[in-house]
Amino acid sequence: MSGSQSLLIGLLIITAACSTSTPPPEEEIEESVPEWELVDRPSRASLRGLDVGADGSIWASGTEGIVQRSIDSGKTWQVWSIQGAGELDFRDVEAFDANRASVMSSGQGVEAYFTSDGGVTWNLAHRDDDTLKFFDGMDFLDGLGYAFGDPIDGKLQILKSIDSGQTWIELPPMNLPNTIPGEAGYAASGTGIVMQANALLIATGGGKNSRLLSKTSDSEWQAMNVPINSAAGSGIFSMAVSKGGEIIVVGGSYVDSTNSGSNAAISVNGVDWTVPNKRPNGYRSCVTISDNQELVFACGRTGCDFSRDLGNVWHPLTTDGFFACTSLGTKLIGVGRNGKVGVLDFKELMK
Repeated sequence: MSGSQSLLIGLLIITAACSTSTPPPEEEIEESVPEWELVDRPSRASLRGLDVGADGSIWASGTEGIVQRSIDSGKTWQVWSIQGAGELDFRDVEAFDANRASVMSSGQGVEAYFTSDGGVTWNLAHRDDDTLKFFDGMDFLDGLGYAFGDPIDGKLQILKSIDSGQTWIELPPMNLPNTIPGEAGYAASGTGIVMQANALLIATGGGKNSRLLSKTSDSEWQAMNVPINSAAGSGIFSMAVSKGGEIIVVGGSYVDSTNSGSNAAISVNGVDWTVPNKRPNGYRSCVTISDNQELVFACGRTGCDFSRDLGNVWHPLTTDGFFACTSLGTKLIGVGRNGKVGVLDFKELMK
């Protein structure tokens, strides 16, 4: 073969290679996300309790004995300061409807109140002045509810109500779950406890392991380790359960709010856990599932995230910080520091 023939063949090979080479990938287009609409602050309380009633009413609670209610999807709010409770921090509220709600304090001792007239008057439902008791959250299914508090002598503290929080009884030590050294709940949003039709679930942290404690009506307490870092100030802060039974937990370290390592996990049975392929962007104090089960939201003081696959992949939503969040239709409601309230319409995220 002559030199000119070799050169021609080489040029043809190069030309063919260039013509069939894969073009460079196009840059991924970032998805536009909705923004929070901040509401005129109805109070200056630090708000951590948040819940939606069966009729769409929204109740929030916080410091200075403040409770507030919205009946127009969070646009406007009525505010009450419960008489005699001005020093209390109501870390959780349970909304039944526009007239009925129960609130619970966190701190040294515990007080619970109930209203049946839309917040105009509040009746003291339970009071315990034992300064060793610190309660973290409560949850109800119909009229049956439980509230849990940090351990005393190696046992979590649990209250039970069978009348929507109008009265409470303290469960005896023999019926309380055992804890490990350092273990406790977190009263960051009142969502570390979930009532199901067949089980009561409580999420913890602070000890050697983050754990999910579970009890059915006919079984002893069971404890399952969860792959979220656990230490002082770290662990599971919030939990949500889908209609299909998937358990989604979030948390992290509230002393290292931007650390996104080991801050979320998902499970279908509470025993076997999976770490998300992409986690929320920092410590998160609350997780909630949309009414139609298509989206999951997690919020914390450094921002909010969302997931379209029940917590396996998380996407940044906004950098607006909220302590607690809940959904109503296509609206996400958030509450936080100094009376901060926001409403976010997430219709455009639904695909």
